[in-house]
Amino acid sequence: MREETTEKTIFNYTAFISIGGILLYQLGWSYWETYLNNLNINSSFIEISIEKIISTTWTTIILVFLALVRSIEDVIKLKPNQTISLTNVIIYLAFGIMLIYTANNLKDGYMIPTLILAVIVTIITFFEKRINKLATLNRRNYIITIMIVGYFISFFYYPYLAKKDSKKMISDYKNDIEIILNHDNKTIKGKFITFMNDKYFILIENHKCQIETLVINNSEVSNSKFSKTNK
Repeated sequence: MREETTEKTIFNYTAFISIGGILLYQLGWSYWETYLNNLNINSSFIEISIEKIISTTWTTIILVFLALVRSIEDVIKLKPNQTISLTNVIIYLAFGIMLIYTANNLKDGYMIPTLILAVIVTIITFFEKRINKLATLNRRNYIITIMIVGYFISFFYYPYLAKKDSKKMISDYKNDIEIILNHDNKTIKGKFITFMNDKYFILIENHKCQIETLVINNSEVSNSKFSKTNK
């Protein structure tokens, strides 16, 4: 009996780690694909290591965990035969979502999310009896709800973050790389984006003073150097 329980526990942990790894990869890929696409780099060019993709997701996963920590505490305290009111679940999850929004929009202040949360809490409190008559959640369903909400928060957050970072990349344009081509010694200056698939991807300013993305094959490059100097 003990051996069966141990095997079941090991299987559950293995499944959890596998699912977690797949989720981290999916979210990381979502970020990089959106980020590079917004810099006019086609998805067919994207070739990023698994380690880099997964490492991108850790900060947000921690943020989501902190935002939902109140809900997680309830899950731990909740016994298998107990239930929790739907109003409490909605309030905790709404608070978590507002916390994530505020953490990523500090420049906009915290008044708007605070007011939205106050309105949500007021509405839910007013209709508390009616809402609780609709449903209550047991421990299993509560865990599933938290997982689904956490996933969707992360799923929608990453494209948003990628768009925000790519816009900042363009707005903060400064030459930081100099590439010398081997066939005519032509020098190209621009802002380095990434090196992947044996290609340099850089931002350059064209003759119309517009920022565009340039792709240079490594085979064409004689020399390249980075600098911190402004254009």
